[in-house]
Amino acid sequence: MTPTLQSIETECVHYAKARNELAEAVDNLNEQIEALKRKHLPGIRREVAKAAQLHACLKADIEANPDLFTKPRTHTFHGIKVGFEKGKGRVEFDDPDKVVERIHKQFTYANGKLSAAGELLLDVKETPNKTELKNLTAAELRQLGCSLVAAGDQVVIKPTDSEVDKTVAALLKDATTEAQ
Repeated sequence: MTPTLQSIETECVHYAKARNELAEAVDNLNEQIEALKRKHLPGIRREVAKAAQLHACLKADIEANPDLFTKPRTHTFHGIKVGFEKGKGRVEFDDPDKVVERIHKQFTYANGKLSAAGELLLDVKETPNKTELKNLTAAELRQLGCSLVAAGDQVVIKPTDSEVDKTVAALLKDATTEAQ
């Protein structure tokens, strides 16, 4: 049977009804989620504050006693890894254009072509490539007008367990960042 405008209109009635029921179900779910959030969020906030305070105390104790973490530099107690680890560090510079200029100066061949090493240090839009710059020595970074920051020993306090801990870690990170 070939559809007519009347049969298509009837299908639209059924489809519109189904969409409205779906929208009501989603609204109902969202209302229940919001009610659960309102119910449980104060308790979660209290637990986050308590965990953040304990984290700060633990960090202070670790920082005050680095001699406890010489060999090995980290220990794991009750699923929490603590101690010191080498910071990944980040490259900083004030003027990216000057760093690009210095990279060209130091990594250009006599024929005027930029060396492969120089190309790695630059992104296509000619900004310094921080990932590759991190591979240079401190002296080489200084020559380019860069410095490596936060690369020294840093306190480690991290759980060694599951997915739920990623959410807890995110909440704690927010709480400990706000406290600083």
